[in-house]
Amino acid sequence: MNKQGVFTQHGVAGAPGAYFNFEISPILVVHSEMRQSFDHFLTSTCAIVGGVLTVAALLDSILFATGRKLTRCDTSS
Repeated sequence: MNKQGVFTQHGVAGAPGAYFNFEISPILVVHSEMRQSFDHFLTSTCAIVGGVLTVAALLDSILFATGRKLTRCDTSS
């Protein structure tokens, strides 16, 4: 191990790979709660509902297209 704390090994005895040595120091986490306004709640709720409807429409269109393609293949055989 050298002055920088790096361990170097040459020869066939070591396992091949890249080794990283991380120094983990403590982190201070400050958690504070603030009351959100009703407007924020309403906006978040609308965003969630809109996202759910978008994903549902996407899945519906995929399933519909797949169903049409499968029935078209069945009738042509």
